[in-house]
This record gives sequence, C-alpha cells and structure tokens, in this order.
Amino acid sequence: MWRADGDINGGGLIAYLRSDIAGERKPQLEFDEIESIFVEVNFDECRWLILGTYKPPSMSNQKFQEKFDYTLEKAFYK
Repeated sequence: MWRADGDINGGGLIAYLRSDIAGERKPQLEFDEIESIFVEVNFDECRWLILGTYKPPSMSNQKFQEKFDYTLEKAFYK
C-alpha cells in the first residue's frame, strides 16, 4: 500500500497491490504540483508503470496537461 496524502483541504491518493505481486513506488516520477502516485509493477516477466492522479477542479486543464506531459517525458525519455 502506498499513500500520497493531500493537504489541509483534503484530497490524497492510495494504491494497493496484492502481496504476491512485486512492485515499488517511484516518487521521483510523481508530479510536483498534482497529487499522484507512480507504481512500477513486475508481473509475469513484464514491467508495468501505473499512474494514479487527481486534477483538482481549481486547476486549469492547460496547466494540468503541461504538468502531465512533463512528467511523462521525465518517466519515459530519461
């Protein structure tokens, strides 16, 4: 289980993984200003990168898209 707690106004994310599946959280890939959890899962000799994120209603779609694109570039084009 991994948690990304929100702020004093609420929010937050949680990710669960079955105990018989290998996985680890990748905090270096997570957004700076957006609640998110990146988890790398190793399953059936494959690696999966799973992202959970939340866009607050107060954030513009454009700002969210910019942050999202930047994080994906960081994750996949290192």
